[in-house]
Amino acid sequence: MCAESVPIRGCESMTRTRTRWYRQIPFPAISVVISLGVGVVLWATKITGELAAILSALVLELVIVSHRLLYNSEKAADPLRGLLRTAEIDRALDSAREIIKSGNPHARALLDGTATAFAERVTDLNSGGVNCSPSEFMEFMEGLLASARTGDKLSATSHLAGGEYWARKYGRQYEELNREAHDKGLTIERIYMLRDVAHLERVRPILDRQSEFSEIRIVLLDGLDESVSAPRRDFFVYGDDVAAEFHFTEPDMVVDHITVTTRRDAVRERAKEYVRIRRAFSEPYATAPAKTPDA
Repeated sequence: MCAESVPIRGCESMTRTRTRWYRQIPFPAISVVISLGVGVVLWATKITGELAAILSALVLELVIVSHRLLYNSEKAADPLRGLLRTAEIDRALDSAREIIKSGNPHARALLDGTATAFAERVTDLNSGGVNCSPSEFMEFMEGLLASARTGDKLSATSHLAGGEYWARKYGRQYEELNREAHDKGLTIERIYMLRDVAHLERVRPILDRQSEFSEIRIVLLDGLDESVSAPRRDFFVYGDDVAAEFHFTEPDMVVDHITVTTRRDAVRERAKEYVRIRRAFSEPYATAPAKTPDA
């Protein structure tokens, strides 16, 4: 049987049904009627005396009220309900009901696709990771870094052997989010992968600028022994809770998507990888000496 409150395919007729009359009765009235009804039955059937029937009705009313208070308390403390309230899920459900009532088949198809995408996104987040577009990732990072506080740490790698990520609009926006989070107390350490010394000199403006709010380390790829496993991907680890990996398209190395995961085992693996890269390949970056004006 189709639930009235959750419209699903094949249940459109049920969604148009008015709310049942008994659901419009206030809870206090329902509880009192039930208690009095039980008391009357006990007295009328001679199961108990009049006084016992009254006491039974009062006890039942107390039980019902206590149960309701406990239920409401548990509802209020449920973090998922708090999350859905924040996401304005009630407003979204009302909008979905209006779309279904409209009878527009194309709107209904779009609604089905949106609901499916939402369910898949939540499932993916729990099972391994969510693939975000650059714009979606930026929205996610705005929320994540806005909550940064002293003691939090972001450890990241940035593979500058190809592409100009930090020169692009989304790269500059991401850099600014990093700077603002650092001002709130976030500790940032980033390891840059560079082709060679010439490449290092070319990107010094980026490294010098980011050294203002990050600890920078570098890896010169041309100096690595080919027999060792050199780092070849960009990722970050935020504390013990979040990790993300950037995926680029060649040959221009433009960001295609970013995979974000909150699974603790996956985050730990990324953290171990970062420590390995840091210890085995990287060295501290020395900012360029300040230029002195000619005498």
